[in-house]
This record gives sequence, structure tokens and C-alpha cells, in this order.
Amino acid sequence: MVGLCTILGAIYGCVSGFSVWGNSQVTITLKAAIKSVKTGMAFRIKLGHVPGFVDHRTPMPKMQDNPPVTFDPEDRLCLLLARGKLTSEEQFRTRELLSSPVNWPRVLDQAYAHGVYPLVYSNLRELGFSGVPNAIRTELKRAYLANSVRNQLLSQELAHLLSQLSAARIPTIPLKGVFLAASLYGDPATRVSTDIDLFVPAARRDDAIEMIRQRGYADVFDDSFFRKLDLRYGRHYAFRRDHIGCSTDVELHWRLVQHSSHDQDAVADLWAEAQPTRCFGAPAHRLSPEWEFLYLAIHAADHGWQGLKWLVDLHHLSIASPPDWQRVKQKAEQFGLERVVRLTLITCSRLLGTALPDLYNWDSFTTKLRFSPFDLASDPPDAVFAHLELLRRPWDKLRCLANIVFVPKPADREFVRLPGTLSALYYPLRTLRLLGKHIWAVLSYRPHWSKSLVELPPNAKNRAGTTDDKKVVA
Repeated sequence: MVGLCTILGAIYGCVSGFSVWGNSQVTITLKAAIKSVKTGMAFRIKLGHVPGFVDHRTPMPKMQDNPPVTFDPEDRLCLLLARGKLTSEEQFRTRELLSSPVNWPRVLDQAYAHGVYPLVYSNLRELGFSGVPNAIRTELKRAYLANSVRNQLLSQELAHLLSQLSAARIPTIPLKGVFLAASLYGDPATRVSTDIDLFVPAARRDDAIEMIRQRGYADVFDDSFFRKLDLRYGRHYAFRRDHIGCSTDVELHWRLVQHSSHDQDAVADLWAEAQPTRCFGAPAHRLSPEWEFLYLAIHAADHGWQGLKWLVDLHHLSIASPPDWQRVKQKAEQFGLERVVRLTLITCSRLLGTALPDLYNWDSFTTKLRFSPFDLASDPPDAVFAHLELLRRPWDKLRCLANIVFVPKPADREFVRLPGTLSALYYPLRTLRLLGKHIWAVLSYRPHWSKSLVELPPNAKNRAGTTDDKKVVA
């Protein structure tokens, strides 16, 4: 036991030394140069002290100075178009950019990579496609219509699932996806959705699993050993159904912040404020405005603030349906989410111009951030440790690290397939595999300036919470 604590303590000391909540520098970049709609690269926050990740030519600004962030014209155009409804001032800035030569392939790469191309198309349509070549207009329209059809199918399937769960008297909250698109933007087609997320009470989790299976969904993990681990330690449980050539993924949630000592109390507070509603004609529950903001902030932080789409959701929510910021602040402090809220707000403010609530002024932000424009580097963010940023207490962080280091993951099964009778060997295999992986990473490390700018393959996927992620994430 002493040896285990020593190992965890050493790992925690190393990781906490790179915490974004201290005085460390943080780099924010928007990933680009991705050639496929299916490839999701990241708007990401990376640690400035990690060798090779920081452009030291850019001076670090003081937070209270609130300096402007400079981007290339294409970057600024993408950030402007990736919004719900443009204000008159934003329309003027957009028309000004469209009146100049635009590198449209770059704009499309970023819009596809960040899942904001439906909003880009909608806003260009509102502006009459001024300055947009016909080929670009045609491509965006094709992608928009394809997403619209996909979301229509997801909306119908979500309604069927909610009706079935309601008939079994299982309270259910639809999260993100097509429900958020309809409630926040007024049109399910304006947001890219890849799956259906459902939140149920922990006490009804097993009942909900059986109901989803009755709908024809199969567990993503066919191995009983990993199914049990996922239910015990995972943040959600995944299903998939292939029907008429269409694959639909469902994720069942019952936790808010995995490994957090506050999670049980936070979930109880969330359900206490949830209100009955209708979702595409089916009975459901919805989050209170305060918990909707907090959940979206938690989700963005849990994935290292990857994806401009998630930040745009938070930006639009703050404008169209602002929560009671005093209550948001109280809940964030009560459940250990204050720094998550602060960093989420400042990120939205600096990139999208989100107005900071009166309770959150620039002087209250002590995290030192530095910003760089769109980057062509293909280094993926370290998603394995991103969840640590949601945890405040040292013991919670140690529990999370123990889960990362010692609890087998699907990547271990992909590394070597063991018969069911030897499944327990995945525990030592997990630790040995990670040790070898990181030793090799250190030995093969090259400075940033010596790396080639290699793009991900066109068929690569980066959808948070999908089977493809689980196969590759350690």
C-alpha cells in the first residue's frame, strides 16, 4: 500500500506541476488543415511549459489588459461565421472580410474540423453569399443538407427513446446534440450532432440500460470484463445500433464529474432543478438554465476545451438564454467548479467576444493565458489527463490518476487479446504498457521545430466519447 501511494504521489506531483490552474502559461490554438468532415481537430488549451508547444515570440499579456487576439483574415472570418445570429456590427465585420480575397479552402477546413459548417452556411446565406464562389456555396449547401438529414433521423430516434424511457417511468434529460440545437438555435440542422446523449438518475441506470437494449441497441463493449469496468469507473455507457445502413450511437450518463467528491451532491442538485418538458413531441426533462451552462462548461473542460463548436454553444447560450450568474457562481463554488467556469468564460470572451458577467471581471482572472493564431501542428491534446482539470481536491486527483494508470481500458484489449479466464492480467498489463509507451515517447522526443507538419489521415475520427476514441485513447 505504501508503494502504491508513493507511485501515485509521484505521478500526481508531476501532473499537478502542469496544472492550468496555477501560474503556468497556457497556449490556446485552433487546429486546422484537416481535409475531412469526419476528422475533428481541436480548439485546444495546451500547457505553455511543455517543451515545443509555445510560440515564445509572442509576449504574454496581463489579464487585466485584455489585449485583442490577432488572427489571419480566414481565421477571423471562421470565428465570425461560427455563431448563431450575427449582430449588425458582426455582419459589418463579416462583409468587410468577404470583400477581400479569401482563402476558402482554409475556411472550409476549419469549419469542417470544428463542426461549425452548418452555422457558417446559415450566416453566409443570411448575408446573401456575398463574395462566396459558387463552388464553395455548393459544397457548404451539400454538407448542410447532409447534416440536416442526419439530425432529422437523430431527432426521430431521440423521441422514440424518450417515449420508451418515459413509459418505464425513468426520468431522462437529453444532453447536447439535436435537442440543444433545437432549443438554443431554433433549428436542429444548425449544429453537428454525432450521437444521442441521455442523462438518467443513477438509481435507474440499470433499468435504462435494459430499455435501450430493447430498442435494438447493442453494448459497444462485447467483453463482459470491460463492460463491468465501464459501468463501475466510466463516465457513461455506450450503445450502438446499425439500422438500414445507418449507425446510431447512444451514450447513457448518470455522473456529472467523474471521481469528484462533489459529484453525488451536484447530481442531486441538478435533478432537484430539472423541469418537465417536451422534446420533439416526447416527454422528457430539461436542465435549469444554470445547470445547462455548468454542464456545457464541464463538458468542454472535460475534453480540454477542444472543438470550437462547444465554445460557440456557450457563447450563444450566454447571449440568447443567459442564466442567473449569481446562482451559477454559487453552484460553481459549492461543487468545486469555479475555476472551470472562469476559464470557460475567459476563453469564450477572448475568442468570440462573449460579454463577461458583472460577477466575473478581468481582474478576477489570475490564470495567465497566451494566445496564438490558427496552428497547423497535428499534435493531439493529452486527453487522458484533461479530466484532472475538473478536480479540485488532491484525493480526487489521486483517484483519477489511479483510474488512468491501473484500470484497464479498451486500448489495452486492442494491444493484446486475452481469453476471459485471464482478464485479470489486464491490470498489470495496463501499467506496463503505459510505462513503455511514455518511456518510448521520451526517448523519441524531438523539438517542435524539427517536427514535420503531418496531417491526420482523411478517415481519422476525433469524436469525443465514441468507440473510435476509446480504441486509441490510453
